[in-house]
Amino acid sequence: MKKQDDELGESSADSQHLLPEDNELNARRYYLSRMAAAGGSLFLAGAGAAAEEKTDDAPLDFGFIKQPPGELYSLGRHRLHSLCVGEGEVTVLFEPGLGGSSLEWLPITEEIKSKVRTCLYDRAGYAWSDPGGNPRHVVRLANEARQLLRELKVDKKVILVGHSYGGLIMRQLAATIPDSVIGMILVDASHEDQFSRLAGESSVSMLPTSENFVVAAPELPVGLRDDIRRKILAFSRMRKTYTALHAEIASFRDSCNYIKENRQKFDFPVVVISRGLDPYADDNVTGNKNRIWHELQAEFLSLSDNAEQKIADNSGHHIHIDQPELINDAIDKLLSMQGKAK
Repeated sequence: MKKQDDELGESSADSQHLLPEDNELNARRYYLSRMAAAGGSLFLAGAGAAAEEKTDDAPLDFGFIKQPPGELYSLGRHRLHSLCVGEGEVTVLFEPGLGGSSLEWLPITEEIKSKVRTCLYDRAGYAWSDPGGNPRHVVRLANEARQLLRELKVDKKVILVGHSYGGLIMRQLAATIPDSVIGMILVDASHEDQFSRLAGESSVSMLPTSENFVVAAPELPVGLRDDIRRKILAFSRMRKTYTALHAEIASFRDSCNYIKENRQKFDFPVVVISRGLDPYADDNVTGNKNRIWHELQAEFLSLSDNAEQKIADNSGHHIHIDQPELINDAIDKLLSMQGKAK
């Protein structure tokens, strides 16, 4: 799939309603519990060890949705929400994983805003961003991120940080703006070969084989602040969130194939940060999946002649929540390298 964003076609998505009840979905159910057994929550971006969702009897408050913390930037047919804080000639752009939003990156940006400009954003359909056109293929997602950078007037010296599925998007974005990127950080990122390489370890399909499937909201990682957690839970109840997640999963395989066919090697440094905890330790079905996952992570070192890998010994898939200092240290290192290059 080599079409560019403007050739992929547009379709409007207008719903921001709450999700339908489960009994309306039974006829098209696709069991994510099987997916989790095959490779971690949500199709092995490997979300495995992350997740016990806290429960709260208090009703969710949706009032905050009308007060986005950042600005809405028009991309023509829809708007993306972005929040930029801090100052400096270098900008760090954070990309969440499948089903994620800017909210989970807030603690990190609050900590580092004194030394660098940071920009969070929500892909189309998530959090405060409008729904976008389909298909939600990695080419379209990266092109929308590129358009947003233009609106933010970021045309040079950017560090790209991608978690999980967001790593694929950041790699595609970097391929389109290589002269603007000074470094990239891949946080337990999805690999383009993960489905084919991991398939041999289980007979359970890790991706739906048709468009008729149902997904569950991603589990919330332990460690999120309560105010952030409750906002994420509120957004997860919205139909536009479900639609965006469903559309990204539907194009996940094609996105991986595209990245594989157009694999890029970069001139800038790449930092690979991989989880240390084994989400499959108690799972007899998955066998050697953790070993394969780490082999895939190590292969990211071939993306640049200046690449290094760090293992987050105390982290599951959500390293930016479990051990945020590792992302901060990686940003510091890239900033230091930029300073020496002057």
